Amino acid sequence: MSETLSKSNLTFAHITSEQKQLLLNWLAQDHIQEWLHGDGLQNTRNDLEKFFKGPSLHEHWIAYSHGIPFAYLMTSEIAEDESDFFERQEEGKAITLDLFICDRQFMGKGLAVPMIQEFLTQKFSHAVEVFIDPEATNARAIHVYEKAGFKIVGQFIATWHPVPHYKMRLSMKELIQDINGLKPPYSNLCTEFYDLTKPEAGPREIAFYEALLKTANGPVLEAMCGSGRLLIPLLRRGIVVEGVDSSNHMLDSCKKRCEKQGLDVLLYNQTLQTLSLPKKYDLIFIAIGSFQLIKDDEEALQTLCQLQKALLPSGRLVLETYVPWNGIKENIQGFALSDQSPVITSKRIAQSSEGSKIVNKSTTVAYFKEQVEKTQTRYEKWIDGQFSHAEEEEYTIRWYYRFELKHLLEKEGFSLVEIIDTSFEQNEQAVIYIASKYNLDR
Repeated sequence: MSETLSKSNLTFAHITSEQKQLLLNWLAQDHIQEWLHGDGLQNTRNDLEKFFKGPSLHEHWIAYSHGIPFAYLMTSEIAEDESDFFERQEEGKAITLDLFICDRQFMGKGLAVPMIQEFLTQKFSHAVEVFIDPEATNARAIHVYEKAGFKIVGQFIATWHPVPHYKMRLSMKELIQDINGLKPPYSNLCTEFYDLTKPEAGPREIAFYEALLKTANGPVLEAMCGSGRLLIPLLRRGIVVEGVDSSNHMLDSCKKRCEKQGLDVLLYNQTLQTLSLPKKYDLIFIAIGSFQLIKDDEEALQTLCQLQKALLPSGRLVLETYVPWNGIKENIQGFALSDQSPVITSKRIAQSSEGSKIVNKSTTVAYFKEQVEKTQTRYEKWIDGQFSHAEEEEYTIRWYYRFELKHLLEKEGFSLVEIIDTSFEQNEQAVIYIASKYNLDR
């Protein structure tokens, strides 16, 4: 069985009395009873009977993939007198969640995390907090919940099964921001790894942007500037350029590196979707395909709109992109392009001058019809041969074919001036769009 993780594949509905036997059969399976047994199992069965007849403690749900039932979920609303136990941090509606992937055919398909996120955003977008309480020894479930956005906030001994359980909390606001791409994936270890493996752009790339930026007749801004991979060498060459990025970790690194080299720079910590800067620019550029981290067309249009507003009347926007042509060619079977690529795994190690190292373990899948690459990465930091800590992230790269991006630019008030195909050290298949703002302010 193959599963794609398209949002439209996952749906949820309250369980019906006609599905009672299906659920009881599911609950009798060994992989369910390993974690749901004794008083906990009996309480679930009793509450299910109440749910079929009227008010009950929990709501009971079935998850479907392509219309096929495969998972069981339970939710309940947290009462005011339970707030202290759950260590609540926000005011508003809060719920508890429990869940099991019951159909074995759907296990190991990577459905747990998208199922949780889709269920919560479809059915409980009005809630502010969600809590879940796995047994402390259930490492697999805890790992899944952390990937879905839950964080451990406490530990307790459960009355229904007197062993340690974790209290884990998820902020719905943060989940929705994460799904919408408003939270950058670049955290501490990612920034460290990036600075070790891509400290600066290559000579060809620097020379290209240096020549381009010298043609500007006013202020210059690098959007999604990161930790200064391109910004810093341009500053060293006397180009006055400012930077904006949504990752405070990246900007902190950029600031420290500039200070170390005696470089003055103005940096702004903002998302491009909500960009609001104190001046307008004659030229704004986004290098190394960073624009493609904005995976949704509507958000891409919103970003282009904000960039257009940030330009002077005759200003220019420069977008460097790429299309993974090598991967596309490798996945053509006969005369047809596969729906998705095989899972590509990689392991890279970056060694610091202080003797520590960061291990990067990644898995990537390309979905060719959706034109996206989805990557899951785990960063591990090791100091003197001893494991220190780890971080995980997920991000999506959306690629655009030539006329798609041209259409988006024109839709948001740009006239296309030039498309350049070139090759840089860190982007061998670069496609660069240089577009002018129409000579009017919107």
